[in-house]
Amino acid sequence: MATTESPSSSSFAMRFFGSSKANSRPSSRPASPARQKNITCRINVDSYGCFMMHRNRVDEQSLGTSTSVAPMFHDREISGVLEVEVPRGMGRRRCRSIKLTMRSVCRLNMGDKRGWEKDVLFNRGIEVKGAIILEEGVQRFSFAIVVPYSLAPYDVTPLGDVRSDLIAELVGLGVTSVDAPLSCNDNPDLPPEDKILKNMTVSWSEPVAATGEEVPWLRGSVTQTRSIGLIYNPDPNNGVNALDDNARTAIDGLGPMELRYLSDVWTVSAVLKTNAVFPDPSPGVTLFYAAVYLEQKATITSPRDPKPTEPISSTTPFLVWQQGTKPAPGGRLGRDTPALWRGKEAGGKDEGFIRITGIGRLPNDHTGRPSTLEGIVTPIHVSHQLVFHIWYAVAGEDVRGNKLPPNVQNRTGSLRLMKHHINTIIPSCCCIPEHLSLPTYDSLNVHDLGPCALCKTPFNEQACPTCVTTFPHARHDHDPRMVGNLNGNCPVCELRFTSTIDDCNEWKNCACGFSCQSLEDRMQSVLTDDLPPFLTRPCTPPPKEAPAW
Repeated sequence: MATTESPSSSSFAMRFFGSSKANSRPSSRPASPARQKNITCRINVDSYGCFMMHRNRVDEQSLGTSTSVAPMFHDREISGVLEVEVPRGMGRRRCRSIKLTMRSVCRLNMGDKRGWEKDVLFNRGIEVKGAIILEEGVQRFSFAIVVPYSLAPYDVTPLGDVRSDLIAELVGLGVTSVDAPLSCNDNPDLPPEDKILKNMTVSWSEPVAATGEEVPWLRGSVTQTRSIGLIYNPDPNNGVNALDDNARTAIDGLGPMELRYLSDVWTVSAVLKTNAVFPDPSPGVTLFYAAVYLEQKATITSPRDPKPTEPISSTTPFLVWQQGTKPAPGGRLGRDTPALWRGKEAGGKDEGFIRITGIGRLPNDHTGRPSTLEGIVTPIHVSHQLVFHIWYAVAGEDVRGNKLPPNVQNRTGSLRLMKHHINTIIPSCCCIPEHLSLPTYDSLNVHDLGPCALCKTPFNEQACPTCVTTFPHARHDHDPRMVGNLNGNCPVCELRFTSTIDDCNEWKNCACGFSCQSLEDRMQSVLTDDLPPFLTRPCTPPPKEAPAW
């Protein structure tokens, strides 16, 4: 066992535990022609590689009169087990080193002149050096790498992407290992409390024990990559995020407007309920069309550019819900034009207040991205706005509210468009109660409450009891010979935690995997007021389209 701790920061540590004798498990399964003939390695991590980056719960009274400000967030330890398997019959092998690296890479489209640029944002690794002997069978090496809270999360936009991976490498003879093949640019915007270099490798040498025999060397190298997702929760208590935003404004012709957005669980792919009330509209108003759009803006800044540099931006509108018929700009408007509300002075029969209620769903994570939180150092910054659209006209008035000439035959008035913007922060689709709260077995897709047919584990013991994680998952400490895989995961138990929904055909580990009807049923308790709705529309699932990038 070997442990190292960086001297530059007491809050940072990287560990790599391993002993080829103590952690090896000779294979008891018979060899077969179809079995692999080469050394393989696997990276096992908690929560399917997804890690919540939590906030600190700081007691303000404990700060006393100190002028220092306690950090709002803390770094996260990414831990797991590296499994190295030497096939039966190959014999023991000797390697020069074992490396484990956490690496974040961005790929940005910087325009026609510069094209696509690729840069390493973060590269932190640990390494064991020496003539390490690998026994036949499986040997396990536990590891832990601490990453800063400011590290850029996974992101994909039309302008580029950011991805993080764990990379394991067994280095033999005849190969030169490259830790970071791309440029790694230090960003001066890193939080001052993070004093650890972003591009570093901590290594130490293991003593070489006398074996009494000649052990062949591993030729070349063996590598394995595991994708890692970092999830940031904007809720200050690391809980479920809800949306309840209100806005009041006045619109020419329509008068005062009260607008309210509601969602009981606010994430990517969430259900949004909108309530718009016009308490005193003009009797000459004709209201044709109403809609809510989510505008997603992505801006990229290359880590190669000096600061300040004008970022490259792209805005994508997503329709959440719509009601009525949008008239064609410049088209003829008359009393026969379809309308949601037509006042008496506009040739209709409606009077009193106008109330519009709409329900729709945000785009899923194929196209919708979570908002970038303050303090995150990333070349891709994503922000969102909810935009309320109203197409209407006022009898006898043009688009600026001026009186039309008497010879103009258009009694309905000129077509106007009102847009109301409100900024919002959208969390990741993983920030759902099933992950942020203790799991309940009622939420799992189960057909019976009896023991598992394969591993014989009782129903109430099938969840992993040891991993420090908020993502419920099946336990992974079974005898590999019983469950049929070296990871110790029972495939039957795993189906209960990663079940699919028939109408969405998505895995049920984020909001995107829940059916629109189930989310709308949960929203029934979220009411705006006691007034009967003027208009209601059922929630329609977003179209299943391939990403535009």
